[in-house]
Amino acid sequence: MIKEKIDRFDVSRMIDLLNSFPHQIEEAIALGERFNLPNPKKEIRQVVLAGMGGSAIGGNLLQRLMFSASSLPMTVMRYYELPAWVNENSLVILSSFSGNTEETLSAFNQAGLRKAQRLCITSGGQLAQMAAEQDVPVIKIPGGRPPRTALGYLMIPILVLFAKLGWVKLVPDSFNELLTYLHRKVEEFAPDNDHEGNLALRTAQQLCNRLPIIYNSVMLEPVGLRWKGQFSENSKILAFQNNVPEMNHNEIVGWERVGKLGMQSLVQVIYLCDKEDHPRVQTRLEVMKEIFHLNNVQVMEFFSEGESLLARLFSLIILGDYISYYLAILNDVDPTPIRNIDLLKQHLAQRN
Repeated sequence: MIKEKIDRFDVSRMIDLLNSFPHQIEEAIALGERFNLPNPKKEIRQVVLAGMGGSAIGGNLLQRLMFSASSLPMTVMRYYELPAWVNENSLVILSSFSGNTEETLSAFNQAGLRKAQRLCITSGGQLAQMAAEQDVPVIKIPGGRPPRTALGYLMIPILVLFAKLGWVKLVPDSFNELLTYLHRKVEEFAPDNDHEGNLALRTAQQLCNRLPIIYNSVMLEPVGLRWKGQFSENSKILAFQNNVPEMNHNEIVGWERVGKLGMQSLVQVIYLCDKEDHPRVQTRLEVMKEIFHLNNVQVMEFFSEGESLLARLFSLIILGDYISYYLAILNDVDPTPIRNIDLLKQHLAQRN
């Protein structure tokens, strides 16, 4: 049944891009191994990745990896402007899949004015042209796909580069473990496996006609953001995300009236969990579950898998990608088009 619906609604064949994700990671590793960053003119003391949407989420994942395994601070900027502290000791990575993201182009120019050291990662567009004109190094990645399906291309080459530079320490064989895991999960989540054992499909069926509200530790924030974005862009539904413990200090109170408003059958709480979540976060999630149950709100829990942090992060990423894809198909929509974003860009172009 699901394969028939895919043939009908997945006009652009996003499923092929999902199924080829392990191959994308392999290509992205090779890109990173071939690329060498020119010797910096000044000592690099901080890293900024400027990007938006699907071009920025890889930066959040890099930031998470560096939090645990680097002495170099990194931040992600989703805006037109860079922080005031960006200077000649900063490496500013300009990430834009299309190369035409106006916020990222603005950041490119600002970084140049601040004499920051720049690195672009893009498939082309204005960013590649501006970089060529100003002799800024570029990691050129393949184009011709939605940016949200290019996470491997946008993240992994920079991770490989940082590992070569000694800026981040990875567990030995992290990439081999990641690839082995992804190949196995693609088979498990693919449409050919339309049985109860397909966790992605089964979860999508349970999420039909519900509003996902995602909670995770700060350590898994990039994954929560990814799930939220994929639900919105692929499934065409609203989704919300917040971090624990922060939401315990404000948002949790808002759940008091969910039952009184009759919303308990419309929302679905999703926990994203990792074995290295702080013990007090794990306790908080358990207490929260009791509060949700008092309000007759269902809770789904998903735990990362794997040994290395890289594998564990992507174990949840690939699950969320497939869930959001299947939910689109079950909602009778093509997961690829993003009409509201296209409409917004058209109006912005008219008002330059």
